[in-house]
Amino acid sequence: MKKLACVLLLLVLVKNTNANVKPNNVFSNNMVLQRNAKVPVWGTAEEGEKVRLTFGEQKVSTTAKQGKWMLWLQPMPANNQPQVMEIEGKNKITITNVLVGEVWFCSGQSNMEMCVGKYKMYRGVQGYEDALKDVNHPTIRVLQIPHYSSGLPLPETNVAWRVCTDSATIYWGSAVAWFFAKKLNKELNVPVGLINAAWGGSPIQAWTPPSILKESNDFEKERRTLEVGDSLYSTSTHLQKEEWEKAIFQVMDTLSVVPPSEQWISRPPLPVQSGHKLSYPNPSSLYNAMVAPIIPYCIHGVLWYQGETNLGDGMFYAKRMEALVSGWRKAWGEGSFPFYYVQIAPFAYKDWPVKNATPDLLPKLWEAQKAALSIPNTAMVPTDDLGELDDIHPIRKKEIGERLADLVLKNLNN
Repeated sequence: MKKLACVLLLLVLVKNTNANVKPNNVFSNNMVLQRNAKVPVWGTAEEGEKVRLTFGEQKVSTTAKQGKWMLWLQPMPANNQPQVMEIEGKNKITITNVLVGEVWFCSGQSNMEMCVGKYKMYRGVQGYEDALKDVNHPTIRVLQIPHYSSGLPLPETNVAWRVCTDSATIYWGSAVAWFFAKKLNKELNVPVGLINAAWGGSPIQAWTPPSILKESNDFEKERRTLEVGDSLYSTSTHLQKEEWEKAIFQVMDTLSVVPPSEQWISRPPLPVQSGHKLSYPNPSSLYNAMVAPIIPYCIHGVLWYQGETNLGDGMFYAKRMEALVSGWRKAWGEGSFPFYYVQIAPFAYKDWPVKNATPDLLPKLWEAQKAALSIPNTAMVPTDDLGELDDIHPIRKKEIGERLADLVLKNLNN
């Protein structure tokens, strides 16, 4: 009875909240919108409410259906000058300091997550002291996705854009993404927005959309795991999907968006609600909580740095890459956007992730990464000259970030 009362109270709170027009949390002060592309903006409102959006010279409107709305801005050139976005229904939301430029989604495991400064197993990138002296880059912005896992795709997460003008933001941000953004920003003279969603030790299947894993005959083990999780919602002893989502958001609301710090980067995953088993690192668990809530925010493309945890997959990793790339492209609906990834660096693997790992496992994984180049509009950055056999987290991240930027610059000039 007590549990039911809490759920009913939560439903009332959510209903009252949805009465006002509200954009998805990914739309906040300091954001960067993708240039030269149609840009979707979406959120929630009362059923039938008229929603109006103004940005620059553009004015668009729609009517909320089933409590949701989506509007589209026409393609815009890059703009370094801050602008204001206004979203209006019965209430009015003003989003300030908005730029238009390059937006890239940066994801993977610990080598993508590795921050510029020192933190636990991260030694700090090579020359990080000097890197932290150069922090005033107001046209580079970061949206950091916190460590959440979920058994179902979530429509929203707890995030806010930050301007790169202080050492804390740089210190705790992805080093690869930071050096990528700096070079792109300098060479193109356009704003750069980074959406960072990475989790150390995560396998690629945790980032893969559930629909792809369920549809393919190549992933029988993952499909069985997903089906077991889904079956939990068919019993009366667990909260139904909609109630579970609302309970998750209630938990998120208690985790305020705070400046990057050791406590922030170590935030625990969301508690698993309603007996659902699909928490980290199970199939699709990170896609559900750290990728799906961002889609379809308009991006130019993806930067991917992952593979160490999948060392034992050998050539099968190429199939996993194909599933990930095709799944993300289908979910975003932007076509075959660029997907640039990083070769995992040399390292003397011993008992992780494969017990008594043999020397042939790394070259087999490299072959799989090379084979994934057959996926349209992909490219790989080599790192065989940057590794350290005694540390799986090599510190020469500047070179990797700049090599990724070079790929973008090369293909923009073609």
